[in-house]
Amino acid sequence: MFIAAKRRGSLVALIAFGCLVLSELLTTLQFHDASYYAHHGWPKAAGFVAAAAIVWMLESRRGEEVLGLNAREAHPQPFFRGHDSLFAIPVKYWPAILCLMGLAAYFIRA
Repeated sequence: MFIAAKRRGSLVALIAFGCLVLSELLTTLQFHDASYYAHHGWPKAAGFVAAAAIVWMLESRRGEEVLGLNAREAHPQPFFRGHDSLFAIPVKYWPAILCLMGLAAYFIRA
C-alpha cells in the first residue's frame, strides 16, 4: 500500500485511522452490538473530529513557552512543519478536511 506523503504527513492518516478504530471499539463496548458502528453515523463523525483535534493541536503548537530555558535558547517548533503533507495537501488544512469527512460520515451511511 502506498500513501503519498511528505515527511510526517503520513501520521495524519495514522491518527485518523487510530481514532476511527478507537471509536468503533468504544461504541461496541458501550452498546454491546458489533453492528452499531456500521449503522450509525455519529461514532464515525466523533472519530474524525477527534482526529482533527489531535492533528490541529500537533500542527498549531507555535509560540509555547518552554519552562526552565532561556527565551533566546528556546525555539519551540510544532510537531508538523510547513513541508509536511498528505496527498499533496499541507497538514495545516487536514483538520478542516477531517471535520468535513466527519460531517459527511454522519449524513452518508453506506
